[in-house]
Amino acid sequence: MQYYKENKKAKKTVNYIIKVLKKLKIQIEKKRLSEDANVYLHIKNRLQHFVDVAVEFDGFSEENNPVKSWKEEIKGFKKVSKEEEFSIVKW
Repeated sequence: MQYYKENKKAKKTVNYIIKVLKKLKIQIEKKRLSEDANVYLHIKNRLQHFVDVAVEFDGFSEENNPVKSWKEEIKGFKKVSKEEEFSIVKW
């Protein structure tokens, strides 16, 4: 994130990663949210990591893009359970 503002390649790379994470989020929400809950939550954590690094270490403002749009994307995540379903039959 350090070079996001200065370097076009760094900016394109970060934007590409965010784009891929968003697409994965959408695919999981459409088809397999209950089965891929752990992956879904991991995607949310990765987006949150981008926000945290940008704000805490690189001096980005939470009120300006790109951090603002990333935070909006994080707010759009659905609540899912971390519990794994083992399909165990009760006796």
